[in-house]
Amino acid sequence: MSDTTAAFPYTTVCITGGTGTFGWAFLTFLRAQHPRVHVRILSRHEDLQVHMRATFGDDHVSYLLGDVCDRDRMRLAFQGVDLVLHAAALKHVDRGESDPAAFVKTNVDGTYSVIHAAILAGVQQVIFLSSDKAVSPVNIYGATKMVGERLTIQANTYSPHGTRFCAVRYGNVMG
Repeated sequence: MSDTTAAFPYTTVCITGGTGTFGWAFLTFLRAQHPRVHVRILSRHEDLQVHMRATFGDDHVSYLLGDVCDRDRMRLAFQGVDLVLHAAALKHVDRGESDPAAFVKTNVDGTYSVIHAAILAGVQQVIFLSSDKAVSPVNIYGATKMVGERLTIQANTYSPHGTRFCAVRYGNVMG
């Protein structure tokens, strides 16, 4: 086993919201550093998936259309997956203030759907990408990310198969 393999022990990864900034960056990293890892890009954005496929091709990459609020779709998407990177979210602060129900549905209910499906599918690890705005939130976006963090961490007590759950706060580190 090489140091590279030891550093990334997963063979199949699913990125929710995979056509977003994080998904592009992480897929670029995996293709360069761990080209044998199979990646499932899951998102609602058909056009972005077409663009991503034109860039990365189909070698060790699958493109799945789906919404994180659809538990059945998540359960199917997570079959055989070792690691889920949950990056799907509504993120524009101003839109959250004008349409809070949509943010709750995607950022809270969608996170619960991911947790539920990951446990049922026996995923090894789920990493929830949160935001610095989850700290003492002053807007709907921050509040929904805070709740997502709490749901994710609490999920560690529910997994009969030992799925590990963690949350990381992802800042605007990519410009």
